[in-house]
Amino acid sequence: ATVLSMGRDLTRIRDAERRLTHLVANVPGFVFSLHRSPEGQFSFPFVSPGIEELCGLRQDQIGDDIAALRAWLHPEDAPGVERALAQAASAVTCLHIEFRVARADRPERWVECRATPEREAGGGLLWHGIVFDASERKHLEAELGRRAAEFRTLADNSPDAIVRYDRAGRRLYCNPALATAVGVPQAALLGKSIAEFSPFPAAVAQAKAALVRQVMDSGQAGDIE
Repeated sequence: ATVLSMGRDLTRIRDAERRLTHLVANVPGFVFSLHRSPEGQFSFPFVSPGIEELCGLRQDQIGDDIAALRAWLHPEDAPGVERALAQAASAVTCLHIEFRVARADRPERWVECRATPEREAGGGLLWHGIVFDASERKHLEAELGRRAAEFRTLADNSPDAIVRYDRAGRRLYCNPALATAVGVPQAALLGKSIAEFSPFPAAVAQAKAALVRQVMDSGQAGDIE
């Protein structure tokens, strides 16, 4: 009798596995695989350790029963998440959803989820993705919205004409005082540059357009009479 023996150096493979494991364990938020069976049942074949820091849930609490993760959703956002999952499963599309998470023992957070699907031979679906904390960005967006609303309130009620331009010189905003002063509806002024539409004489319009370009290019204030 003879015995045939073969060997293979697995050092590189094991090193790669260790690096990947380390990378996944240190990703902000957590990495996951979400499975949907042909019968419509959802489960998590894999979640990275980051789920505990973000959600307060251990890896062994997530698996075939995703009730623990569903309970983690903010009640107002849970229906939207369920709809997004159903639509992504029906159309076999990527997941990209933002929602709040809330637990009695943790502060409310915004999270963002992104995942890419793949079909399984038996009719199931498998998404691979990441969930990360989006609280800081959402808070900044809310603050910017609040400041924009404050500006709009002040500008709308100012007796002085106020205009906001983009880099191309188009009017992004003008207040009622300007529309009243020139006798033109606000809608006729918005979205157009001074060259495209101006209620002023041609020479004045050209000088004002040049001033707007100068201020945009230099970042320095300017004036014209």
